[in-house]
Amino acid sequence: MDPDAIFHDSFYKFVDVADIDATAATLRDLTSALTGSLLVASEGINGTLAGSAAALDAFRAALASDPRLEGTLHRHRVQAQPLRHAAVPADEGARTAGNPAAGRRGR
Repeated sequence: MDPDAIFHDSFYKFVDVADIDATAATLRDLTSALTGSLLVASEGINGTLAGSAAALDAFRAALASDPRLEGTLHRHRVQAQPLRHAAVPADEGARTAGNPAAGRRGR
């Protein structure tokens, strides 16, 4: 495998996130070697990141070490053109992707 190859990894996890800002800050630190976007909302996380295989493996391992984020569903990992940057916004509500159990609280 080419050590300079760039891979994309898309993932999501429906989980209650009580402290959105603190979770987003932690995930920003974990994505320092990656580019892409990662949305943190009260219903969970959703993102697409790009980077080296080693950087993505380290990010996935860090997610798996958090009991809330263990079992995050990663959709694909393909070699592709790099994304420009990593964005990790904190949001009160994410798109629920048709999952009514993950709807916005109080609405």
